[in-house]
Amino acid sequence: MAKNIWKQSDNNLDIEAINALLKSRNIHVYGFCNNSKASESYVKVKFDFDEEPSFETVVPYVYRRNNLQLLTNSEIVRICLNLFIIS
Repeated sequence: MAKNIWKQSDNNLDIEAINALLKSRNIHVYGFCNNSKASESYVKVKFDFDEEPSFETVVPYVYRRNNLQLLTNSEIVRICLNLFIIS
């Protein structure tokens, strides 16, 4: 039987603070998760578009394979805004 490697993340990031910094820009952060086996952490994000269906995904904020470490609320906001712009 496959072991569940996804767990809720225990970090110092704050969902409410992140959403406040996003200022309702059609981006909503609604959770965190991590893959403890791979030492990776993700933020759960929903992107709402005006004329297209919304898109829910996970965005890495700690990803050891490429040394990504976004450890503050503002860094999470920055990557979410960049992803929204290019989508």
